[in-house]
Amino acid sequence: MRDDTKPSRTALIVLGGTALTASDPRWRGKVDPEVALWAFLALKALGSPVAWLVKLAPVRWLCYRFEKRMVPGISRHFAARKGAIAALVSEVAPKRLFVLGAGLDGLAYRFA
Repeated sequence: MRDDTKPSRTALIVLGGTALTASDPRWRGKVDPEVALWAFLALKALGSPVAWLVKLAPVRWLCYRFEKRMVPGISRHFAARKGAIAALVSEVAPKRLFVLGAGLDGLAYRFA
């Protein structure tokens, strides 16, 4: 049975991937600064060491090596997907936006 007092593994993976991409000088510009800040703050609030670990180049290298073996490019995919969604929403500029199942995704909070 799932413990509803803790974030899902998927939510933590997306947060970690966002923090990883935002910490990488090669990809930093691809992550919205507000979304990156939310990822770091959420990880810190959850007591996760990921927020400060991904700032270390050797740790990022290990993360990318692991990612390459498991799901190549997934953390950059998170950044690209969030960027595309943000651009589309900004272009359409709806008066209201309903976000279903955002979890810990900072993109939803950016549009709040």
